[in-house]
Amino acid sequence: MSSQILSVFLNTWRILIIAILSSNSVSGTTEFIFNTNFNSTSLSLYGNATIQSSILSLTNDTTTFSLGRALYPQKIPTKPSNSSSSTPLPFSTSFIFSLAPFKNLLPGHGFAFVFLPLPGLAGASSAQHLGVFNFTNNGDPNNHIFGVEFDVFKNQEFQDTDDNHVGVDLNSLTSNASYTAGYWSGEFDEDFNELKLNNGVNYQVWIDFLDSKINVTMALAGVKKPRKPLISEVVDLSGVLLDEMYVGFCGATGALVESHRILAWSFSNSNFSIGDGLVTQNLPSFVASGDSAFGSKGFIVGVSAGVC
Repeated sequence: MSSQILSVFLNTWRILIIAILSSNSVSGTTEFIFNTNFNSTSLSLYGNATIQSSILSLTNDTTTFSLGRALYPQKIPTKPSNSSSSTPLPFSTSFIFSLAPFKNLLPGHGFAFVFLPLPGLAGASSAQHLGVFNFTNNGDPNNHIFGVEFDVFKNQEFQDTDDNHVGVDLNSLTSNASYTAGYWSGEFDEDFNELKLNNGVNYQVWIDFLDSKINVTMALAGVKKPRKPLISEVVDLSGVLLDEMYVGFCGATGALVESHRILAWSFSNSNFSIGDGLVTQNLPSFVASGDSAFGSKGFIVGVSAGVC
């Protein structure tokens, strides 16, 4: 009889321990997906960010020196809640974007996927600062900002790679790692294919963080994720990310103007295949009409077919 009581007691404790561990695991899990269905409750919008026809637009298409931010409305856990470890939680995010130029206007400047400690526009500036930093706080370790930038202007002060690059940023627009926008292909991933960021084409991006390594990959929307990341870099985010952060996008124009649109977005810190859930077919197309080098405001609102 005593052995039966002991067995029941041990099983009860086992169930309780599993329940506690499961509860802690769930409390640290964030997962969402938006498939061209953004609305006023999906995101918190700041500055010139708007939602137009269920698509996120970060900047004002008709205004110079425009900036906008769009953040998931709630803070998300970025470090384990049941541990004293400062190691950030893993995450996987994917999104589809389009940057489109206007006729007779030089295009600029770009946008970034970001983790921010606070909502709003505090500390943000337009033009080359992409709505992320400003002249005084760029490079300040107290920013607690992590981002991946998509930049179409080569700024000497940030040691930019070129005028069509992707960069991994820790508290500064001087990237820890950067590369010309594009993807690797070929049997041995030996062929590099450059992608023009601001030609209006829809591109899909995958950003994966696991075991202190950040992988950034991009391709045409509808194309299978390339095997080899565009950027693969070991980064220490333990001192950058706080226990909870806001996540989303920042974008800016200056005297240089272009549109910055996010068509779809997924995020998870447990499911590294969540990007597969993004709809990549039958999306609006913002490729400019005509033969102008910088396009036209008369966009072809057509359909971009996915390629499997």
